[in-house]
Amino acid sequence: MSFFYFNLEDPLVGGYTPEKLALRRAISMGFDRKARIAQVLNGQAIPASQPVPPALYGHDPKYAARYGFDPAAARALLERFGYKDRDGDGYRELPDGKPLVVEKASTPNATDRTSDELWKKSMDAIGVRIEDKAGVGAAFFHLAQDAGDVLSGRLRRMNEVTVGEAAQHFDLTAQRPEEPFAERAASAAIGIE
Repeated sequence: MSFFYFNLEDPLVGGYTPEKLALRRAISMGFDRKARIAQVLNGQAIPASQPVPPALYGHDPKYAARYGFDPAAARALLERFGYKDRDGDGYRELPDGKPLVVEKASTPNATDRTSDELWKKSMDAIGVRIEDKAGVGAAFFHLAQDAGDVLSGRLRRMNEVTVGEAAQHFDLTAQRPEEPFAERAASAAIGIE
């Protein structure tokens, strides 16, 4: 299972105001998960509608994701909440007119390069500038103190993680008494495949 998440403490994409929720939702709606499965994962996955995959206890086959890939709706949502292209460069600015640039960490391998290209294509289609910080992904895991840092996104505004990749670096069952792993994971994840 892989997922992308946002750093909810980041001043650009974090927070719970309506415009921040709209930005995260639009990014999620603007990303083509089926294309990622085809191009990055060689068709060896199914899109998920929930964190628990089919055939595992807790999966609800009746649950349907409310938001899917819909670039037109993503663009409309961004417009509605004030994310507009004010200077005509094809990329939107924040409601206050400052540049909207979302950073995404990745590693410098062929798979992540393909994923980075898909992210750029998807975000260009909705007018969101995305900067891939290739090479930071590997350092990202080494800089993070434990899985809580990875899942809370303390080191990047946005990242994409494969659970198996994270498991190579951390004991995903480890818990801090003040913040159980399940709560950290649930609060950080937004898009799941």
